[in-house]
Amino acid sequence: LDFINYYYLSGVYANPYGNLGISYQTLEVSSSASDISLLSESSLSFSQGFSLLNDRNSTLDIGYSFNIFSLKQAASAGVTGDGSDGLPGNQIYSYGIDLGVLSSLRDKVKLGAFIKNINSPSIGKGSSLQYLPRKLTIGISYIPNKNLRTHFNLERLLGHEDLHFRFGFEYIFNEIFSLRSGIQMKPNCFGFGFKYSPIDIINLSFGIIAGPVMPTTQNLELSVKFK
Repeated sequence: LDFINYYYLSGVYANPYGNLGISYQTLEVSSSASDISLLSESSLSFSQGFSLLNDRNSTLDIGYSFNIFSLKQAASAGVTGDGSDGLPGNQIYSYGIDLGVLSSLRDKVKLGAFIKNINSPSIGKGSSLQYLPRKLTIGISYIPNKNLRTHFNLERLLGHEDLHFRFGFEYIFNEIFSLRSGIQMKPNCFGFGFKYSPIDIINLSFGIIAGPVMPTTQNLELSVKFK
């Protein structure tokens, strides 16, 4: 959709005190007639992850993120349509905290849990007050051999009864090429793609997602690791 723009950028720095990360993402809706930004939602996240246990048989890691949310609305056109009697533009802020844990056993089974917006943040005030969604995610991965990885995931918005289920797998042919596929329920989606690593520090991923809500979507991702 030409009038919707989405950008995402992130980076991770590994150090002896735990991995530090920063990410920024923004979604902007503009007017197709005048190319004016009507609404933009942005978030800036600072994250840290560190290990609590790491022995021959098991690991236990924990991580958290501090997120700053921004919602910016342009001035309305008003009754006349030229903005002279419309509402002024506004920008409001809020913050949220995410928490996650990840454990593994003998490099065969991995179990993780993640809570988004654990502090129940809200944005706006008065009659326009809205609480940002809180989400609980629980996942398990089973790795029968070094070439095959399977993943199961359950996700629920707190305060809602519906459970969202996902299943995916990755088959690693070699260090350069691997195939990925997965399904999702509520809404039902199917995805298929691959990862290509021509050299050790560069990963190129491509995927196609088909579902009932959005048209078939193509995703291209490039990641670079600095040693």
